[in-house]
Order: sequence, then structure tokens, then C-alpha cells
Amino acid sequence: MPNYNYGALSPRDFEEVSRDLLQAEWNVALEAFKEGRDSGIDLRYATSPGNTVIVQCKHYVKSGVTALLRHLKDSELPKIAKLNPNRYVVMTTVGLSPDNKQSILQALAPYVKSPSDILGADDLDGLLAKHPNVERANFKLWLTSTSVIDRVLHNAEVCQTEFEVERIKQKLPLFVQNQAYPQAKEILRATRILVVSGPPGIGKTTLAEMLLYASLEEGYEPVVIQADINEGKKLYRRGARQIFYYDDFLGQTFLGDRREYFGQNQDKAVVDFIEMVRRSPDSKFILTTREHILSSAIRLSERLDGNTLIRDRIVLKLGHYSFGDRARILYNHLYFSDLPNTHKREMLRGDFFLRIIRHPHFNPRLIEWLADLSRVGSVPATDYQSYVENLLDNPERIWDHAYRTQISEAGRCLLLALYTDGGDSLLGLESSFADLRRARAKRYNQPTEPKEFEANLKVLEGGFLTIGTRGIDYLNPSIRGYVGSVIVGDPETYSDIFESATHFKQIATLWRQRKEVGSPSRQLLPQCHSATFISRLTALAHSPTFACTTSAEGEIVAHQIDYATAERLRFFAEFCNVEHAEPGLDQVYNAMEQLIAKWSSEMLGIWYTQDLLQEMATLDRFMAGRGASIRLLVLEKLLDALPHAMSYNWQSLIDLPETTPGWQQRNGQKFFEGLRSYMNGGWRNDLDNCENLHDKKQLVENLSELSQRKTRSRFFATPLREVRDEIASIADEAEKPELGTGSPNQALPQSSLSESEVRSMFRTLLLDC
Repeated sequence: MPNYNYGALSPRDFEEVSRDLLQAEWNVALEAFKEGRDSGIDLRYATSPGNTVIVQCKHYVKSGVTALLRHLKDSELPKIAKLNPNRYVVMTTVGLSPDNKQSILQALAPYVKSPSDILGADDLDGLLAKHPNVERANFKLWLTSTSVIDRVLHNAEVCQTEFEVERIKQKLPLFVQNQAYPQAKEILRATRILVVSGPPGIGKTTLAEMLLYASLEEGYEPVVIQADINEGKKLYRRGARQIFYYDDFLGQTFLGDRREYFGQNQDKAVVDFIEMVRRSPDSKFILTTREHILSSAIRLSERLDGNTLIRDRIVLKLGHYSFGDRARILYNHLYFSDLPNTHKREMLRGDFFLRIIRHPHFNPRLIEWLADLSRVGSVPATDYQSYVENLLDNPERIWDHAYRTQISEAGRCLLLALYTDGGDSLLGLESSFADLRRARAKRYNQPTEPKEFEANLKVLEGGFLTIGTRGIDYLNPSIRGYVGSVIVGDPETYSDIFESATHFKQIATLWRQRKEVGSPSRQLLPQCHSATFISRLTALAHSPTFACTTSAEGEIVAHQIDYATAERLRFFAEFCNVEHAEPGLDQVYNAMEQLIAKWSSEMLGIWYTQDLLQEMATLDRFMAGRGASIRLLVLEKLLDALPHAMSYNWQSLIDLPETTPGWQQRNGQKFFEGLRSYMNGGWRNDLDNCENLHDKKQLVENLSELSQRKTRSRFFATPLREVRDEIASIADEAEKPELGTGSPNQALPQSSLSESEVRSMFRTLLLDC
């Protein structure tokens, strides 16, 4: 029999479980009363005015049987006598011995008729076993039972993935099931793929983790993808019940900083893996991302745009949280928090909780913050309401106190350096930090210490930073927003970063930030568009893209620490288009020509460069200057790289002569040389890069599509035939029949709460009953 964790339930949760159990056991409909004003009644069943059964639900799991008995004698007995019911039933989450039940029976005589009308934790366990549909309908109770946790821990251990079961288990009591959960669960059941998107802090990760947790109970082994989709491909096992989870799969920033995602063909890899899981009867795949980043990615990638499972994603919005959902989220966070009662009383004073629930900036992440003792413990109770109001009115300012008073100057330098560096490379971030730290220490006469970078990474991890296989990033986007406001709001901080920068991308980030905030910052930060800025920008145009280290095995390892050539050219074009009237732009155009001249075709990303060409053509002011001739130089470099093109490159390159303004005869000669190179053996590089049969089938699909084009199809007929012959001898494994998912019954929707019911619920915040 499962051992249920009733401590994961709030008082209202427990009352709903009690109602559902008794309705199933007695086969009657029970009338529920508002919390906090029950006058001795939580649930009631009346067949006639003279035949009334009253049920009291006492959630005393924290206080124990002694406190329960005292409360029943002192508080409840006078109410019972006044009500004078025919039958009185006590349900409690406290474990009760026969002697305990006898004590309660004597204390509440003659209203409690027998020990069978006193139900403790063991009795609840028995009823839940008897009525499994009630167990499954109460999500938190089911998923926190010992038997479920044992199965979850076993499945997590089997596949040895980095899945923090204990951390997710701790989040279960806080979870409020809104309308998105059953919808997401059904999509995952029907298609095996679920993409969850939405704004930061809306609850994407929580929803995904609850679904992941539930799937582990059903026998799935989790595979948590940390770096890129290749991890999933390597761990995929045909026939195994696996659930893959890829949180924030497009990162916190996409455009500009992460355009290389397409150049590395990651969009294709993700879509291919989605299709492989979708066709498998045994696997599932959950992905999360920020909606604005995914929308931008879809505009840039035909592969993402063409995938119906991505287009038909779940987009979490604040509208998914009803008034009642918001109330439950706030209540659960406060009820299960370590906040002192003085702060909880402030939440109740003047119905302050209603202002939070209705606030336009309400989101689960902010609620988590305001109920976290480690975050707000230093705020006096008398200031708690004003602190929370400021938090909701200016979400990014929640970091101000900690930034200015709780971390060292070296820690602040690390957060500032991360803003302009991006954190993709530990080596690059350390360099940016060292330069900024040294400059500020000299300017403000501050002492420094050895190994400050490593020490402050440890201090800031978990509070301000997250460190993973994809690099170092802010713990959440609101921290990045706050650090950006510090930079743009303080000319001295901006100047320190500007003058100490040694990477091109740092200067580019500062300019783009100024561009985003608008003209007021031009007065604060005049060097943004001065000759000084242009001189600094062009001086860093040739800063190293890579830095090398030696591994323990003696191998040389290259780390990208700055923009690649194409991204530098993209920024220069954007800069010239905006600052077209500024003197000194010839320095920028000259720097662009020098970059192109040194650009090696082996280092050129074909998709990325093609995208650069298209974007340049849209920048009218840039093209009106020297941009048109520079764009043709970029085209020449792209054509030089065509011998390295793969089939997926040719799918977009094949119409290049017809879609490129200014196309010249010499361009055509290079273009057809590249096509012939692929036809005469280049396709073998495509085949050699295939890691498995699925990749080879995808190559056949690409070549088939190219061979059916109206133009130049003849160049792909031979490669298609050769690849088909190559894989003809490989027999595909037979598809296994689909296994049952063992999914629980659909959770019953929680009833909507009125304002009056919310007030009543919050009155129990200081009670353990």
C-alpha cells in the first residue's frame, strides 16, 4: 500500500481529497463550505433537515495528535454542540492509533458515534487504495506517494541521467494544475512530442518537469539533454521506453549571438530527432523555449517552420492562470514557505494578497521570490508590503539589493563581463572578467586577490548564475535585464566596460544595447556613436576568434571566444545602416574589406553566409554606400566554399543565381564548379557524416527532393543512386507494436474560486488545520 505524503497538501488540497474520497465511498454528493468560516463544518450531507452528517477536515500533519485533540476539545466541541448533527466525522492527516481514536471519541461524544467515523492517515491510505481514480485525480498526492517516488528514483537511476528527482519532488507541493497541464499531457500522449513555449517566468520548466516526473512513474527512463541534441541521439535506444527532456533548447538569446545554431545545422538535427521520436512507439520528447526566441527562429528556419509539432506547440500565457489558479499559486508558496508569521500576517492585512493576485506582472517566478525566506528574510515585516509592491512593479529591481550589498566588487565585475561576453566559453569570459576587474581596480584604487574568477563563479552559482555544459548564463532573464539597466544607467560602468573591452562582441553588445533603449542614452553615453567608438570598434575587428588550450592528453583544444567573421560583418553592416550619417564610416568599410580578404573558405559557414547576404540586401542605407560592393565580395567567398557544401546546403543554394541581385557571369562559373564537385564525389562527405541509418535515410530524402527540382536536378541523380545502393543492404528493424502508456486518469479540473472563497482560503494561512 502506498505511503502518501500528506505534508505535500495544503489545507484546501486536503479538503478536496477528503471530499472526493467520501463521495466515492458513500456514493453521495457532499456540500463544501468556504474555508475559514466553516462554523464547525467543512463538508455536509443532509438527506432531510433532521438528518445531517457533518465532516471536519483537520490537516494537522505538522502539529501531531496532541495538538489535534486539544483543538477539537477547545475549539470544535462548542461549535458541534451548537450544530447538533446526527453524525459527526473527523478526517485528519495525522496518524492515529486505536487509543488516539478512543480519546477523540470520548472528547466529542455523543456526536462522533464510533471509531469508524474518525479517519486518520492509515484510513486515508486505505480509501485511496480502494478508489484509485481519486488517487490519480489528485495529482500532488499521487506523485508524492512512496511507491511512485520509488519507481521514479529507480527509473532515474537505471539510465544514470542528471535528473534531479529530489529537487522536482520538493516543487510538487507548490504546483497548481491549470488548464495547460491536461492539454499538454494529451499532446504528449497523442504525438509523443511536446514543445512548451512562453515568456520568462511563466512556468514552462515547471510544467515540463511535472510531465517528466509523471512519465517516470509510468516506466519511462529520463534522458536530460544538457548541451545539444547529439546527446539525445547517442543515448537513444530503439525499443526502450525513454523520455527525452531538452529545457531551453534555443537558449536565452537567439538572434545575433546564436545564429551559429543554424550554421551548425542544429535546427535540422532537432527536427530530425523530433521526427525519429515521433515515429517510435516507445519514446517521448519534451522541449521548452522562450516564445519570442522560438518565433524568431521559425522565421529564420524553414525546417522549424515546416515542423507541425513545433508550430502547434503549447504557448503558456498568463491567461492560462485563472483568478483561482493565481490564488492557489500564491497560497501554496506562502503556506509551504519558511516565512515567519509576521510576514504572512502582512500578506493578509487589508487583503494585500488580492492586489498580488490581480497584478499585471504576476508570474510564478516572482511569487517564488517573494515567498523565499533567503530572499526576503532581511526585509522587516513592516516593509514587506511595500517591498512586494516594488518587486511586482519593477521585476528586474529584485536583484538591486543583492547586487549592491551582498556580493563583492569582483562578483559585480563578473556579472557585468558576462553581459557583453555571453558566457559561451569559460576561457573567453575569464578574459573579459580579468580585463574589466583590472581596469576598475586601477580606476577606483581597489585591491584584488588571486583566483577571483574561480572563487566568484562558486559564490554566484545558484544565486545569480547557472553553469552547465552549454556555458555560463544568468540564472534567469530578469538578472540579465537588471545588469543591462545598470550598464545603461551608469555612464561610469559603461565607460569601464567600453575602455577595458578586448573582444569585438563586447563593443557590439554595448552598441546594440544603446540602440534598444533609444535616444535618451545617447546623451548619457556619447561615445556610442563618436569617432572614439568607431576607432575602438575597428581596432577590435581583427581580435582573435579562438583561444587554444592543451588538454590533459596533450591535445590542442580551440575555444571560440569572440564573433566569427560572418557575425562581425553582420554587425558592421547593421552599424553602417543606422549610423550612415556619421563621419569615419570609411574606417568601418575598410575593416570589412580586410576581414573578407582574410576569410578562409574552410572557416566559412555556408548557411550563415547565405543568410548574411540576404540580410545585407535589406539594409538600404548600407547598400547605398559601399555596402553593395562589399556584399559582392561576400558572395565571392560563399562561392569559393561551395565544394564543402552538403545536401541540406544545396536545398537552399540551388536557386542562388536566380535569387541573388547583381549576379555576374564569373559567379555562375564558380557556382557550377561547386555543383560538379558535389556530383563527382562531394556527396561522400555527406554519407561519411551520417552516424546511423536514420541519418542516411534523411540524406536520401534531401537528395530526392533536389533531384525533383525543375532546375539543375541532373546534378543530384548520380549521388542519389549511389547513396541508395550504399544503404540498400542495411535492413531496418521492424517497428515494435506500441506499448500502453499506463497513464493516469485525467486529473479532475479544479473548480474556479470566487473572491470570497479566496479570502476564506487565505484566512487559513496561519492555521495548521
